[in-house]
Amino acid sequence: WDGRFGLVICTDILMYSPGPARPTGGAGAVAILIGPNAFLCVESPLKCFSNIDVYDFYNPTLRGEVVGYPVVDGKLSIETYYQLLDECYEGFKKKFKQAKGRNFSLESDVEFSAFHSPFPKMPSKALARLVFGDYIDSLSSPSCSCSFPYSVPSEVSKKVSYFLSSPSSHETTTTKPSFLDKELERAFVQISKQLFEKVNEPSLLASKRIGNLATGSLWSCLYSLLASPQFRQKLGGKQGGETNGVGGERRILMFSYGSGASASLFSFLLYKTDTEEFDQSFPSFERRLDNRKQLSPASFFRLFDGAEQAIEKLGEEKENGKGNLCGELPVHGPKKGFFEPGDWFLKRVDSQKRRAYEKFMPAGS
Repeated sequence: WDGRFGLVICTDILMYSPGPARPTGGAGAVAILIGPNAFLCVESPLKCFSNIDVYDFYNPTLRGEVVGYPVVDGKLSIETYYQLLDECYEGFKKKFKQAKGRNFSLESDVEFSAFHSPFPKMPSKALARLVFGDYIDSLSSPSCSCSFPYSVPSEVSKKVSYFLSSPSSHETTTTKPSFLDKELERAFVQISKQLFEKVNEPSLLASKRIGNLATGSLWSCLYSLLASPQFRQKLGGKQGGETNGVGGERRILMFSYGSGASASLFSFLLYKTDTEEFDQSFPSFERRLDNRKQLSPASFFRLFDGAEQAIEKLGEEKENGKGNLCGELPVHGPKKGFFEPGDWFLKRVDSQKRRAYEKFMPAGS
């Protein structure tokens, strides 16, 4: 090692056109430092990837300079998410058995999990999908040493058996029965509820409070997990707490998804369990979220639409001082608490659409 670290920054802004999807949008950035002696280490032999060419979410046109609203096929996007999750999970379980010499178990081999979260309910459905896949596998291999650990109501079992007996008569996403059947989906969300609350719910603070960070979605979920009281409680102090993992392994299961579409399922092993170090590395994330400036939806979109309209006019105007695009936001925003000392904000755009930024440094800071 030559002493240099790797730095990965995942950042995005997701803004939908007016409609029911708009409240799920979000914006943010996550910076990741890669180097030796890390407290999280990737289990390289277990990584799995899957890809498909599909128009589930795309941006066909640009409206102005501020934003190009995406086109989303919600049903297709969820179906594709499930398909790639299925394929990655099947590969992950095969690689796990090759590497460890035993079957993988969500119940005993996963300490925590994090999923790409386009909306807060999706991770619970994704985890339920994995449990559903394990149930299908247990039916096809009843003698498997890794028996299915959850109780399945008889009416749910009958419905799954019906799907398996005539899969060609039902819409499918993969070789498994379709999980777009709402009754089946709700049933397995309920079956996996306790597992979800234990391993996945602590990762959802950013998804619930910020929205969909797109590129940064999975990594904001990981940050939420590491900053959560549940994670610290599970660590149990300098000596480390109890672990789910067989042989003392402490594993975080991660699922990354990008429309178009590409996905990966991989895992981290946790090697350091000193809660004091985590307290220094992860200050109160929730407190920082609470300190944000609150705006009503109407006020937010009025500012956004004003900025967009101002930029669209730049091509028609000469540079005459009217290029101060953000109207009241950069001038009055810092006084109203929009920015913290050291934050950079967009000050102006000239007639050539060149942007000028300024650091907010209030008097006395």
